[in-house]
Amino acid sequence: MDKYFEAKNLIGLSPRTLEYYKTCILDFEGYICKGFDSVSTYDVKLFMKFKYESGCSWRTVNNVIRSLKSFYGWSYQEGYFVENPLIKIKKVKEPKRVPKPFSKEEIVILRDAFSKKGNLRNKAIFEFLLSTGVRVSELTNINRSDIDWENQSVIVLGKGNKERKVYCFEYLLRKHSFQTLLNFPLNSYLISLYLFF
Repeated sequence: MDKYFEAKNLIGLSPRTLEYYKTCILDFEGYICKGFDSVSTYDVKLFMKFKYESGCSWRTVNNVIRSLKSFYGWSYQEGYFVENPLIKIKKVKEPKRVPKPFSKEEIVILRDAFSKKGNLRNKAIFEFLLSTGVRVSELTNINRSDIDWENQSVIVLGKGNKERKVYCFEYLLRKHSFQTLLNFPLNSYLISLYLFF
């Protein structure tokens, strides 16, 4: 298993993805109670059923299976396993759900809550997430230098270490404490880099 993770690390999978794959693979190992090379397609189907009946959504089950497919596919290609029991396993059809946005009333309540607490950083984070739709993991990696004030945009590092540009309304960048955050004293190397540290 260590060689698999070394190989995936070399091709640039993020530490978060690698950790998730490892969790899924170890979870599967604990369920099957036998060697990886002794697993059958039926074992995998039973595991999928077990995960779903344990409260996981089909989306989560599909993510777990994707992790196992990666592991078994690599191990089979490298000659560690004679067979790949995941070849015949297909993705489960997931129910499509449209994300429900905050109502205007909910947004007002949240804004009021942040205003009353007087935490400029948290208020700026809330407004930025609301305006841009970035993931929390993307937000935490934003550097001060990633903000393009002239074009009202910010570079974020997304899934697969891919950079993308998101746009903000001018009022968001000029209001809601962003300038205040940038004026924090640079007490450490990290604070000098990250906007929302």
